[in-house]
Amino acid sequence: MAKEKKIGRPSIKTPELMDEFLRRISHGRSIANVCSEADMPDSTTIYDWIAKDEAFSLRYARACADRGLLYADRISDINEQLMRGEIAPDVARVAIDSYKWISARLVPKLYGDRQ
Repeated sequence: MAKEKKIGRPSIKTPELMDEFLRRISHGRSIANVCSEADMPDSTTIYDWIAKDEAFSLRYARACADRGLLYADRISDINEQLMRGEIAPDVARVAIDSYKWISARLVPKLYGDRQ
């Protein structure tokens, strides 16, 4: 007898699932964005893991800081696009301001208003 394939979102916390979730967060994506995919748990499951698992919570905080560093790096990319005339100054300004604001909150020791 063949095993039935499980249908639905994963909810069992495995090291592989946690690693993949955190990898996606550290690559610039939000919980809502990552959890919108069928291979990821629902966002309420992730928030539960963050609240109840201190080790996962610390790893999530590190992934968010990595996301902040990535966003700060994107500012240089946008500046280069602006200098090459690939994007309009007003578009660049909005994007840069957004990335600066988010980076300042995700990595306040590096990019926050108080140094």
